[in-house]
Amino acid sequence: MFKASHLVILAVVLLLAALVLPVPTAHVAKAFVPPPPSDVWVAPPPTGNDSNPGTEAAPFATIQMGIGTVETERGGTVHVAAGTYHENLHISTTHTNLTGAGAPVTIINGDGSGHVLDISSGPWENIISGFTIQNGNVSGNTTASLWNPAREQVLYAGIKLPSIKILQQLFDAVPSGGGIYISGQHIVTLNDCVIKDNQARDGGGIYNDNESVLTMNRCTVSGNSGVYGGGIYNRGTLYMYNCTISSNTASQDGGGVCNSSGAAITSQYSTIANNHATGAFSLGGGFNNASPFTFANTIVANNTAGNSSYNNGYNVSAQGGVTISLGYNLDSEDSCEFNHPTDLVNTDPLLGPLQDNGGPTFTHALMHGSPAIDAGSCVASTKSDRIMAAIVVAPGTDQRGVPRPQGANCDIGAYELAQGSTNTATGAGTAYFSTLNGYITNLAALSELAAPCPSREELHFPFGLFSFTITNITPGSSVTVVLILPLDVPPYTEYWKCINGQWVNCTSLLGSNDGDNVITLTITDGGLGDRDSNKDGSISDPGGPAVVTAVAPAPGPGVSPTVQHPLKPAQVSLQYLSVNPKQAGTNQPVTITTNVVNTGDEAGNINVALKINGLVEQTRMVSVGPQGTQPVKFTVTKAQPGTYTVDVLGKQGSFTILGTGGTAGAPVNGGLIAILIIGVLVIATVMVLILSRKPA
Repeated sequence: MFKASHLVILAVVLLLAALVLPVPTAHVAKAFVPPPPSDVWVAPPPTGNDSNPGTEAAPFATIQMGIGTVETERGGTVHVAAGTYHENLHISTTHTNLTGAGAPVTIINGDGSGHVLDISSGPWENIISGFTIQNGNVSGNTTASLWNPAREQVLYAGIKLPSIKILQQLFDAVPSGGGIYISGQHIVTLNDCVIKDNQARDGGGIYNDNESVLTMNRCTVSGNSGVYGGGIYNRGTLYMYNCTISSNTASQDGGGVCNSSGAAITSQYSTIANNHATGAFSLGGGFNNASPFTFANTIVANNTAGNSSYNNGYNVSAQGGVTISLGYNLDSEDSCEFNHPTDLVNTDPLLGPLQDNGGPTFTHALMHGSPAIDAGSCVASTKSDRIMAAIVVAPGTDQRGVPRPQGANCDIGAYELAQGSTNTATGAGTAYFSTLNGYITNLAALSELAAPCPSREELHFPFGLFSFTITNITPGSSVTVVLILPLDVPPYTEYWKCINGQWVNCTSLLGSNDGDNVITLTITDGGLGDRDSNKDGSISDPGGPAVVTAVAPAPGPGVSPTVQHPLKPAQVSLQYLSVNPKQAGTNQPVTITTNVVNTGDEAGNINVALKINGLVEQTRMVSVGPQGTQPVKFTVTKAQPGTYTVDVLGKQGSFTILGTGGTAGAPVNGGLIAILIIGVLVIATVMVLILSRKPA
């Protein structure tokens, strides 16, 4: 029998249950609620606000709010404006798609607190396009950071419950997928995305679970780390087209990619380079494979592993690991087991560094003379490769969007080298042009007399002038042009361009100029050397290498000679740093401004990096003319209350984000309170069961 004390305990349990558990819907009259829209919009504050309806004119402030709004059987698309979103997202239903404004400007930052993007509870289809996904961490040693009450909170059923949101991560048997975690038979497509600087035990960048299918188009996975599969850990089915897997690290096997037993990967027109497996006996810095791994037109190069015999690749044959080569692959050593007659092994592809070579994601450029140039195939199949017809798809562009082919055939890897050639106007021979980003169109040779600028007697153009247009570059970015001339030029060669009827000295833009027949010219869209001075994604104007053959004419009788002074090189520095306001609310904009000053007589460039709490958040490439200035402005928002230090090239400041009530303290952790309530319920129920078994 129950005692009175039992009834009291039972009453407490029922009261707590009434406060926490929902009212049964069968006994409640529900008002009509219109179905959620199929498309919603998100933008950073102050434009975005989760109290808004999520329309294009009145967007939400958080991506998770947009996901929750479209997660119905109908599905929908969340359109995300440019900005940095400090969130840990979860997609669980059908046809929920995310579309960003482009990977360079639309950033989802996990702040080291769990998966950045968790796609589970399928089976469904999802398309994610145009994002940078960074700073996720589920490496198994981050419990403290997961429970940090100052991390951004996300709405769940109208209540901010960050701690409940991370319960799954806390109890994961194997922490996997720091950047993206995919499970539950989801079919996921990633387009034009960057997955970088994430950590996990398995799959620092991406974890694709068994029965899930992941397709990656024109993506870059870089700077991620883990124990197995620093970049990607695959247990399902993975397709990679025009992708770059670079600079990832695993402490055991598979620095770039780890392919588990029972899985399958197909890589086409991709580059797997500069990844590292750091364990003393680790295998496969590029890939470690225990299943069929199909390659076509792919570069695997310059990776490292503890066992140096298997730097690039290692097949665990005892578990079913096997390489299937469909041809036109390149291995910088001979560990990938490429065996097609068109494959290249023990061959250096001559890759440039991982950098902005145009397009929305970073790539490794093919340097001039790379054996990968024109060594691929643009044809989907050949007579001798019947299986190729069903598998290989020849893409129309490379990872950056440059049309394939640029030469006689497609290049191997994710990068298609854009290049051209023309006979010089002086009859000296043929000049070859290539770009490390963008591509050259309308290349033509011009005589000096054909240029719409007045003659300069002191300048001699040994090859005449060259007219060309550089297109398909990110507006405001820099492009490097490699000129291979028919003859050597002296190291004091200058470069002059005819811009708007005036000769402009662009010698400060020259890089490689060491006395041979190769010079490089780096031009910034909208900066020196660009005629329209607009950041519009294209650069044009005729110009050419010039040699100074004479000084100014001698003065006449009775006139003192003019002393010729050498030009003072560019000297670029910051003038000041301003942070405004010094105090702001959560997710409210803080503006950081500075002024770049050039005290030299030649134009100069400087990469201005904004650091918040010691970490680089934004960068600007700034071009300043002779004796000129250029203002630079950054705008940041922060969700976590506290004081933040600001550093721009050594000049420092700070700002404070205020919490609830105008303080810089941490917000109330609603999830922790909810967990405590649930804990009280469990304890009370156990007490009732124990006491009920005792005799009255």
